[in-house]
Amino acid sequence: MRAIVIDAEQRTVHETDIDGELHSLQKIVGGLITPVYPGLEGTGHHAYVNDEGLLNNPQHFFMLKDGHQPLAGNGVILSTTHDGDEAPATLPLDWVKERIAFMDVRAVHRWIDQHEARETSAEMPASNAAKKEAWAQQHADTEQAIAEGQERGGRSRE
Repeated sequence: MRAIVIDAEQRTVHETDIDGELHSLQKIVGGLITPVYPGLEGTGHHAYVNDEGLLNNPQHFFMLKDGHQPLAGNGVILSTTHDGDEAPATLPLDWVKERIAFMDVRAVHRWIDQHEARETSAEMPASNAAKKEAWAQQHADTEQAIAEGQERGGRSRE
């Protein structure tokens, strides 16, 4: 069965022939597998990655264009039949290569920082904005009370 392998450490994407059995998929990703669909929606394909990849102090990552996050370790892309069974990958290899970005740990940290900055700069729902405003007011009130307490304490010592 044709599979497309994403080797994050070697930063390569290549075709291989596998039997489609669980042990073959686990060998490619280096452990237990979990399917990933973001970045492959509408193609009839999915990628398998190591379900515990983030627990193994990963150093090599990849991200699919339009994917939801960087993925730790290697991946393998297969197609799915209408019955939900595994099927050979039919995506063109060049199409997949164009949609993969390889990342090291530092690049992933930068991606996380940028992603968090975008989320916090986006408009907050009214309930979150109200909570943030209430917290800011409580903080200001606390600071004022501390300052007033220090002033009173200073006068009583005179």
